[in-house]
Amino acid sequence: MKKSILYILLTGIQGLALAQETSLSVYNSCVTAAKVCTDKQITTVSTPDQAICLGTIQPQYFKFHMATSGTIALNTYAHTGSYTLYGPMATLGISSCQQISLGQINQVTGSLSGSITIPHGEGYYVLRVNPTNCIGTGDNYRVDVYVSARQATCDEAADCKDCISSFSPQPGKYLVSAWVKGEAAHRNTSYQNPGISVAFEGATDSSYFQPSGLIIDDWQRIDGIVTVPTGATDIRIGLYCASGTCLFDDIRFIPVDGSMISYVYDPVSLRLVAQLDERNYATLYEYDEQGKLVRTKKETERGIMTITESRDNIYNK
Repeated sequence: MKKSILYILLTGIQGLALAQETSLSVYNSCVTAAKVCTDKQITTVSTPDQAICLGTIQPQYFKFHMATSGTIALNTYAHTGSYTLYGPMATLGISSCQQISLGQINQVTGSLSGSITIPHGEGYYVLRVNPTNCIGTGDNYRVDVYVSARQATCDEAADCKDCISSFSPQPGKYLVSAWVKGEAAHRNTSYQNPGISVAFEGATDSSYFQPSGLIIDDWQRIDGIVTVPTGATDIRIGLYCASGTCLFDDIRFIPVDGSMISYVYDPVSLRLVAQLDERNYATLYEYDEQGKLVRTKKETERGIMTITESRDNIYNK
């Protein structure tokens, strides 16, 4: 059931990453590119650990809708590396990112060196910035990327009056919950590599949670309580993996005194395949080839248990 690797950005944020992770932000893929209207700055929190800072830094992606021709200003200060500008394109989306990955979109590349001016035409663009080192500032090391495009516009294509608004929690206590799968070496004890961070723009508060409790069918739960401080303007939940591959699923961010039930549907048949209760434990539903419910299972602290099972046949003489 659990199989996705996710980076979640609940609202926009500029900066705040943990030292355990050397990526700059969640903007490390074409699909999760940061939308730029006029300017955007991505920055890590300074860390005194040079070894962490000099680890692999993931490329950062920015997306633009250019109303007219102009220039993109790119400043990575003293960092080295490279950049690639993809476009122009008629639109932006997953299909556009697939075309980029297949090399089907025009591109312009160059090396990072101080302040750079990149010309562009009208249309949609994706900018990939790949810094390859951290710069020491005093006793700390950090990476900064600053992008500005005065011709970019962020007007929405449709006026959606009935759409759900952006996630914007009020100050108070909230429960962060998720299921994770980490390194095989600790599958019988407790995973060490996966973790979830919560950080804020407009406040210095931050939290980092690791899995605890029993491992059920190779999955372990993360639970943590975080306080959204007064004055915070943006919030980011980051999913981290110290090394190797970590899987995350059933991620929740709800009021600590609230209750939540989630439903999972098969994308093809649209049948209900799972229901997650208030504790984020799943009830699983299995069907036969005719679409009849034949088995119901439940996640428990002792593993996945079969609750009900039934079969029916028609006897023909």
